[in-house]
Formats: sequence, structure tokens, C-alpha cells
Amino acid sequence: MKCAQIEEKELVERYLTGSLGAEERDSFEEHYFACDRCFAALQTQRALQAELSASAPQICATPLPHPARLRWEFAIAAAAVLILTFFTLRWATKRNPSPAAQPLEIAKSTAAGPSLSDLAHFDPPAYAPAILRGSQSQSMREFRTAMRPYQQGEYARAVTALEADVKSNPRDSGALFFLGVSHLLAGQTANGIAVLQQCIALGDTPYLEEAHFYLAEGFLRKGDASAARSELSEVVRLKGDYEDKARRLLEQLPPPGKYSP
Repeated sequence: MKCAQIEEKELVERYLTGSLGAEERDSFEEHYFACDRCFAALQTQRALQAELSASAPQICATPLPHPARLRWEFAIAAAAVLILTFFTLRWATKRNPSPAAQPLEIAKSTAAGPSLSDLAHFDPPAYAPAILRGSQSQSMREFRTAMRPYQQGEYARAVTALEADVKSNPRDSGALFFLGVSHLLAGQTANGIAVLQQCIALGDTPYLEEAHFYLAEGFLRKGDASAARSELSEVVRLKGDYEDKARRLLEQLPPPGKYSP
């Protein structure tokens, strides 16, 4: 595979959105591991994709002013963001729609604040394959292969693939974490809770904080506000990237004793 082919077929963008076929993906990986130019292009595109994903909620939440007061500078900037977003993410269109969300086992909403159903909704945690130079271990290749359905939003398929990976690598915290989350996203709440607890039981892993946070989301889906409160308090204690999210959820939870498991 040559650099010109990669540019012509837009393989960098398609690789980052998981839309390459197996043969084409393997050929591309073999090339960029050895090519400084394509490796740098991949890193740049990944950084741009992450920046756009992080900025999207803020852009969508910004209220538009009255058309009569709209400034040209704002219009041009907004158009530039939309165009850039389109060309970066255009390959992310899924071939198959995600499965419909399953009913949640949750208490009814009250006028005092958001219901557990509202609090239990979450966006799938991001996954980005590590960009490494040189050869990869067999376990890394198996995990990346198992994560492809997850990247495509096909969570039931991701469960099947990740379960096979966990059988081969039962102490892989990443595989356990994403398997637990995939169960939750596929509507399999009890299984998701059990697997995330297995991930936490491994101890101090890179996924410990996230596992506690999404385990709390699992308990919210089950309607167990008390257990969710306990997990969120542990996230706060760990003082990591999810601390602020955990504090916000804790503030919105009903008072202890209002809901029973």
C-alpha cells in the first residue's frame, strides 16, 4: 500500500470511523506502522476528531440570536465548523441502525427532580484504538477486533465478541469494562452490573474509576438509587476524570430512602 492510495481512498478517515474491511484495515495498519508521514496524519486526524467530539455538545447548546442581529463573523465561523465536522465524520454513518433501547427497570419520575430513568441515560464511553509503532501482542489484536461492533454502535454484537475475548483474557480490564457497558447499552442490566463488578474486583486498573461510574449507571437503570450513590461516592473519592460527573449525579439523586432497590 502506498501513501497516494491512502490519500485517494481517504483511508485515514475510514480507519478512524471503523469502516474499513478487514483486509484493507490490516494492510493500512501494516503501512502506517512503518510510514512516518501516514502515522503523523493519523495522529492529526485523531486529535481533530476528539476536539470536534468534545466541542459538539457546546455548539449544539448555544442559542442562536435573532436573525436580524446575526453577525457575519458568527455565521462564517458556524459554517466552517459544520463543514469541517461533515468532512471529518462523514464516514461515521452506520450501515445498520443501533438496536432500539430496551425498557429500563426504573421508578417513576417525581416533581422534586429528574427521575432515575433520566439519570440512567448516558452516552457510550469513547473507545479509540491505541496507536502503537511496531508489532502488537495477540491479546491486543483480539481486543481491537472484538471492539469493532462497539465502535459501530452494535452493542448486542459487541457483547458476543467481547465475551469471547474475556474467555481468552479473563484479567483484561479493558475487555471487561467495555463488555459490562455493552450489556447495559443492549438492555441487559443485570449482566452489565455483574461484569462491571468483575472489572472493579481486578483492583487498581486504568478502568477502575470508569467501571465504578458506569456501575452506578447500571444501578440507576435497575432502580437502586442507594447502590448508585455508593458507587458515585467511590468515584468522587478516587478524584479522577469522572469526579465532576459523579458529583453532579449525586446532587440529583433522591434523598436516601426515597427509592428502594
